[in-house]
Amino acid sequence: MDLLESVVINWNLLCLVLGTVLLTKLLRLWSPKLCNKLAYWYTSEPPDLVSLKREVSDIKQQLQHVNMMDNFADHARLQRRINQKDRELQVKEKGHKSRLTKLSAVLSGGSSVLIFIMRIGVVMLNRRRPVAIFPTELFHPVSPLLAFPTGQPGGIGCPLWAVACSQFIDTVMQCLNVV
Repeated sequence: MDLLESVVINWNLLCLVLGTVLLTKLLRLWSPKLCNKLAYWYTSEPPDLVSLKREVSDIKQQLQHVNMMDNFADHARLQRRINQKDRELQVKEKGHKSRLTKLSAVLSGGSSVLIFIMRIGVVMLNRRRPVAIFPTELFHPVSPLLAFPTGQPGGIGCPLWAVACSQFIDTVMQCLNVV
């Protein structure tokens, strides 16, 4: 019991690292959906695409009112117009989807960079402070590895704590079937 009485825990740093790891895990989990929604919201359908869709639906309604047996020429003319407008619509929709995909990829890359900066920033800003200090005898053979980068004997460094938190959160998410 004497060994554990001399444990010093930096609760602020412990919670900061845990919160950052949790936030980045959730951001990584929700990032694809969020990026797609933002891209879709930002690149709404262009007005010419909307008007072209409306034209196609109007022509299709006209086509329903034309009897093929009685008015074959009008029916064929309307059918050709529908086919032409459908081809135009496909080309314009392809361009719109391409822009949507590019923007979604850029937003996804940006969120990955944000996650990287958050994790590295927390570790780098707190690299000199140990998360917890245990007696040196407790982790004797691996104590210098656990203390990296603080170098303080018996200390638990921020990178190790971040990895431990990440593994813990992954395990909890798997148990809850979130991933």
